[in-house]
Amino acid sequence: MRKGRLVVAGAAIVLAGFLLWWCGHKGGGGVHPDSAPTGGPPAATKVVDQGPTAPEPASVGGHVTDAKGAPIEGAIVRLASDDNDDPPITARSGADGSYAIDDVAPGKYAASASAPGFLAHAAGEVAVAAGEHRTLDVSLTAGGRPLSGTVTDATGGPIGGVLVEAEPERGVLAGAGPDVAAAITDDKGHFALTVAEGSYSVHASHAEYVGASQRAERIAVGIDDLSRPRG
Repeated sequence: MRKGRLVVAGAAIVLAGFLLWWCGHKGGGGVHPDSAPTGGPPAATKVVDQGPTAPEPASVGGHVTDAKGAPIEGAIVRLASDDNDDPPITARSGADGSYAIDDVAPGKYAASASAPGFLAHAAGEVAVAAGEHRTLDVSLTAGGRPLSGTVTDATGGPIGGVLVEAEPERGVLAGAGPDVAAAITDDKGHFALTVAEGSYSVHASHAEYVGASQRAERIAVGIDDLSRPRG
């Protein structure tokens, strides 16, 4: 009999365990560790600050022609910023008189154009917005007097790619004007400008050299004191 009772007790224990397992999996009050809790505030989203983005650059382009509408090749179009002291942005016109200036920072610029055999022309203020393309056509008038010279370094070697600018000297009350004649030296350091009669402040600049200035009065000017900065 003892053996039989043991068997019955064991069967009762197994049956009780089975009932507990069955109730728990049927949602009868059991706790399911694998179940995700519901309700409560949503999880916070982390926002990464990437800082301000640079404005999209603008562009300026057009044609340079003479009084009769014929294209002028080799004209220098110059944009000088009204917002800072950065060097002017320049472009040279092609055989069809067209030019293009890309990667222009948004802002306001004083525009001018000049070419050998033509007087420099102030094209007024040009305002460009981010991503904008502005068309600027310029007409030049023939005439003036030649102003030419050579740009060299401290050893006397010619420097190509130098921006040479001749700005009219005005009275104290007259203020500066944007009608600046500009040229870029060739590989022999030579430049040629055309200006009206008067006194001019001539400035030469290159990204790899210290700039030089020289005053000229109705004469050809050679700028020979451009020197490389010392490290």
